[in-house]
Amino acid sequence: MGKKDDDGRVHLYVCTGGDCKDNNAKKLRSRLKDVVKERELKERVKVEECSCVGRCGKGPVVVVEPGGEYHERLKPRDAERIIGAVVS
Repeated sequence: MGKKDDDGRVHLYVCTGGDCKDNNAKKLRSRLKDVVKERELKERVKVEECSCVGRCGKGPVVVVEPGGEYHERLKPRDAERIIGAVVS
């Protein structure tokens, strides 16, 4: 994973490997990006795709950096909550 950019953004890494891929990870990533755009948070939050994070069976998984916080078994409808949590 990564760390905060020099500009201070939080990164949301969406696992798109293994089980996550089979459980709509791409739709989750798309919705997270939409919420960031809708809330005009591009300067604070960056959504990225990553390969397997080793939590197969608990996907889709999002890892928040900095901090390494894992969010598991997510659905696209959870995007608002995740974004809210990282910008509060």
